[in-house]
Amino acid sequence: MALEVLGKEGMLKVYIQQAERTKAYKKTDLSLVDLLCEPAQKILSKVDPSRIEGVFVSVQNISSFTGEGNIATKVADRLGLRGAEAERVETASNGHTALLRAFDAVASGRCKRVIAIGGEKMSAVAREERSRIIGEVVDPIDRACGLNMPSAIALISLEYARINKVSLPDFQALLEKIAIRAYRYASQNPDAQFAGKKISVEEYRDAVRNPPVATPLSVFDSCPTSDAAGAILVTNKESDIEISGVGHAVDGSRIFDRYYIDHLEATRWAARKAYKQAGILHPADLSGLIIEQHDAFGPLFLLNLVDLGIFTHAEAMKAIEKGTLEKDGAIPTNISGGLKDLHALGGTGLIKIIEACRQLRGEAPAGLQVKKPKVAICHSIGGPGNNIAVTILDKVGNRRYRHHFRRWQPEPLPHNNEPHKPALPQGVLEVSTTVYPNVGSPEGAYTIAVINCGGKHILAAPANDKVKTTWGEEVKISTMARGTFNRYVYE
Repeated sequence: MALEVLGKEGMLKVYIQQAERTKAYKKTDLSLVDLLCEPAQKILSKVDPSRIEGVFVSVQNISSFTGEGNIATKVADRLGLRGAEAERVETASNGHTALLRAFDAVASGRCKRVIAIGGEKMSAVAREERSRIIGEVVDPIDRACGLNMPSAIALISLEYARINKVSLPDFQALLEKIAIRAYRYASQNPDAQFAGKKISVEEYRDAVRNPPVATPLSVFDSCPTSDAAGAILVTNKESDIEISGVGHAVDGSRIFDRYYIDHLEATRWAARKAYKQAGILHPADLSGLIIEQHDAFGPLFLLNLVDLGIFTHAEAMKAIEKGTLEKDGAIPTNISGGLKDLHALGGTGLIKIIEACRQLRGEAPAGLQVKKPKVAICHSIGGPGNNIAVTILDKVGNRRYRHHFRRWQPEPLPHNNEPHKPALPQGVLEVSTTVYPNVGSPEGAYTIAVINCGGKHILAAPANDKVKTTWGEEVKISTMARGTFNRYVYE
C-alpha cells in the first residue's frame, strides 16, 4: 500500500467523491425509501454500483414516522447494492454519524467506497404527533416535568445569557438579528424549505405572525420540520475534498445531570477530537474557513460559535454585529440558511456537510458562493445537546500547517459525582421559561425553572402526578411544594 495515502496513526486518508441532496419539502408524496434513494441514485449514475462496498443510513424515528424497519437493507436493495454491507445509524438528529461510520470503514481499509445517506419523512404524521415524537429525545423524567425540545434549549440559552450577563431584552434583540439573517440566506437557497421567504423586523415583532414558543423563543427562532435526504460517496481514492478530522461525543441524557447547563459541553469535546485529528490549533486562524453549524433554535447560533472554539462570548457577539459571519465576511457561517434551510432529523447534519462541499467546490447557488473557501467546520447536534459530531473538510491542495499534538488530549470534564444533597428549605431561582403547548396561546401555558438548591441543579415544574410514576418505584423522589411549583429531587 502506498505510503502517501496514509494519514496519521496509519489510517488511510478519506475523501468525498460525490455529494447530492434533495430539495427540502414541507411534505412530499415520495415514500421514505424513495426519498433516501433519490440523492444516492444521482451518485450511482456517475459511479459503478458494483464497486460500492457499504451503505450507512441515518434516520431517527423511522418506526414512529412511517412504521418501517430494516431500512438500510431496503435502501441497499433498491440501489442494487447486494453484497455490500448495510447499517442503520441512529443518534437523534445528529446526521453526521452516517458519515462517521463511512469514514471509519474507509480509513480502516475495510472498504474502498461507501455511501452515507441521511434523511427523514416527517410529514407522514400530523403536527401534534410530530412534536410528540421529536420530544422523545428528551429524557422521560424531564418530559414528565413538562420539558420539551424548545423549553430545554430555552433554559440552556437563558442560563448562558445569565452567566454571560446578557439582559433578556438584549438577548431577544440578538435573536431577532439571527432569525432575520437566517431567513435571508435560506430565501436565496433554491433547495431550502424557506426558499424565497424572507422576514422583516416588523414581522418578527408581530406576536400574531411570530407567537411565543418558550421564552425567549418564538416561531421564527425555530427551524421547520422537513422531508429531505442527502447522500455522500466516501472513498480512499484522492478527490478534491478530504475529510481531515472527525469528532463525536455525548453528554448526560438529563440536562440537569450535566456538569454544565449554560453551554453544550459535548460540542466542545467533539470539536477538540476533530481539531486534533485535523491538526488544528486555533480554528479562528484558519485561512478560507467556512462553518455549517446546527442552529435548530436561534440561540444555538451564538452558543455553537463559542462551543466550537471560534470565539469567546464577547467576540461572538461582536462578530454577529459587525458582519464577520456574512458571505463576504472573514468567517462565513451558515450561508446555506443553516437549519432554516431544513431540519429532516436524521438527514440534517449530512445535508449541511453537502452544503459545505458545494461551497468548497464553488458550486453553491448564485449569490451564496463564498470567495475562495479552503476548509469547513461542520457541526451537528442530536437530542437536547447531548449527542454531537464535528467534521473537518479540507479542500485538497490547501497547504495549511497541520499541528501534531503528540501529548495533547481533549481536556477531561470534571464529573459531577457528588453525593446526593438533600433539598434545602430554600433555593435560588436561576432561570425560568414559560412554555406554550398551544403555540401563541396563553391557554395551557406553564412555567418550568432551574433552581440552585445547595449547589445542586433542580428542575422546578408544575405539580404533575406523572413525575412520580414515570420511572416506577425504583426511583425515589422527594417533593417539596413551593407556590405553583413542585421541586422534584431525584435520589
